[in-house]
Amino acid sequence: VADSAFYHSSCTSSIAEQEAEDADGQLLAHTSVEHTVNLIHPPSGHIMECLSVAQERPLVVAHSTEGHLLACGTHEGTIWVWDVGAVPSGGPAALRFQVQPAHKTVLRLLFSSDGRWLAAYNEDDTVHLLDMARGQVVYSVAGVPGIFCLAFDRGGDTLITGPGFVR
Repeated sequence: VADSAFYHSSCTSSIAEQEAEDADGQLLAHTSVEHTVNLIHPPSGHIMECLSVAQERPLVVAHSTEGHLLACGTHEGTIWVWDVGAVPSGGPAALRFQVQPAHKTVLRLLFSSDGRWLAAYNEDDTVHLLDMARGQVVYSVAGVPGIFCLAFDRGGDTLITGPGFVR
């Protein structure tokens, strides 16, 4: 597959991804064993805010391309989405929604390049597509084992999944 076919992808062989940096390097999201996602200012190392995921255990995080949205997937299968656009300038993060499309661990998360969609892959081998405007799952495909890669095409209209890496 040609590199030019993809605008944004998330490919990894590690289930334990725990950090995501926004596009301009001003905000690093890091999962914590204290049931939080810590928002860190990378140049200073200062924790700017701690986002609670109740009593759940955060596992994966993803920033939208423009950096205003942050998603977190938990071991319990919940996806939390915050607007973090104001955090680098000292403002608070705002919880947009949380949804639990499955009761199995969220292993992968990826925003489309325009921020309209969030793709999630769960331990139960299900891929979910969330509509960010409505805050809900609009499509699910079950029985898709071994997904290590999620990618959206340039227009953000097609989600590509695969067992390996997109090159």
